[in-house]
Amino acid sequence: MGSKARVPRILGNRMHQTLFGPEEEVVPEGAKVRGRNPEQLEARNMHLLYRYEWYMRDKRNAYAWVLEQLSKEFYLNQFTVSWVVNGNWTVVAKIKTEALSDGALKKKFPWW
Repeated sequence: MGSKARVPRILGNRMHQTLFGPEEEVVPEGAKVRGRNPEQLEARNMHLLYRYEWYMRDKRNAYAWVLEQLSKEFYLNQFTVSWVVNGNWTVVAKIKTEALSDGALKKKFPWW
């Protein structure tokens, strides 16, 4: 009876070490599942993408300045903001074609 070797598992860009394979991972019944709420992450990312497009409408705003502003607004690292924007470029293009006015954005996001 040998011990199980630690199997590396890739999740996103990070390498994780685990004792169990994916088929053996089981959450015990009644255990509180920790982690990030996917619905809240999706809502945050959509708001971030709309804000990104809104800032970029003014051609005088530099990309680095926009990343810095969004980083401050959403309490995220600039790398994370860039990662969200670049990973959702098709959504940004769709938002750009919508060309929502400031009033429409305030209606869609009341806290705008």
